[in-house]
Amino acid sequence: MKRDKSKEYAEAFLSAMRGKNEGEQKYIVRSFLEIVVRRGERKIMPRVLREVALRIEKERGEKEVHIEVARAEDRKRHAKRIQESLALLGVKDAPENISVHRSIIGGFRIRHGGTLYDASHRKHLLDLYRRFIV
Repeated sequence: MKRDKSKEYAEAFLSAMRGKNEGEQKYIVRSFLEIVVRRGERKIMPRVLREVALRIEKERGEKEVHIEVARAEDRKRHAKRIQESLALLGVKDAPENISVHRSIIGGFRIRHGGTLYDASHRKHLLDLYRRFIV
């Protein structure tokens, strides 16, 4: 099984970007993407970008709340559980913008700073798979 290199890529990207002007940063972004594509690892870019965003939030001390549901109608279906989960994370006000990510199949996920509360069907299916197959 391949190891996930997204954290390594994120750290390399951020260290290359630090202290650079806008022109240099554009060049670094272009070069970084070319390297990732050349190595055949384009599929991990979403994880790399999430890791970069989490590291930036952590450095700045920000704790934005991101909520994801599988379908638009899941906002209402899971509203009570989302509020309860936000309370557990110490979040008082839920954000208005909830994004739809069909890849989580059902349920919801909440990102708050570096914490992920995953109540998605995808997570539960992967847990079952790992428990019984792997």
